[in-house]
Amino acid sequence: MILFYISIYATRGILPAEFPILYFLIAMAWLLPLASPIAVYYDRQYVATHSDWKPSALYYLMVFPAVIVGDIIAIAYLYNRHKFIGKP
Repeated sequence: MILFYISIYATRGILPAEFPILYFLIAMAWLLPLASPIAVYYDRQYVATHSDWKPSALYYLMVFPAVIVGDIIAIAYLYNRHKFIGKP
């Protein structure tokens, strides 16, 4: 999420754009959230096969772009995952 805010500031001209690493960070800020649903899918598969808990499809909402909603759902998912699997 921090990369997302960096990209917003960079596009508004607040941060200097002379650094090539800045363009990389901006690209990652926009590309990583696209991979999040895939990661959630495979993690749900892993948890379902290695424990008695079958995570609900509602956990896909943790990749929701709203800061508070996605973070609360992700914390709840990690808490339940740790309770059943024992690993973060």
